Amino acid sequence: MPDLPTPAFDPTAAGVVEILRVWTTSAGERVVLRVDTLEPAAWGILLVDIGKHVAHAYARAGTHSANDAFAQLLATFIAEIGNATDSPSEAR
Repeated sequence: MPDLPTPAFDPTAAGVVEILRVWTTSAGERVVLRVDTLEPAAWGILLVDIGKHVAHAYARAGTHSANDAFAQLLATFIAEIGNATDSPSEAR
């Protein structure tokens, strides 16, 4: 599968910091992140923003409405908090 495109902006501009990369595999997710640039509450805002981007991507693809996609995402997020299917581990 090809790499995702880089968004149209200057990634070398002042103040631009990459904070998250995620891959999914048959063995689970692989996540690389940095927490030295954001407070924990800011991650909550970021996760909601990402969820909205995901919902709108499904709507653009024509497979779900944005509201339905976000509702499914949110329901699963809440269920996962209560009964996690995976646990984070240190990078190897």
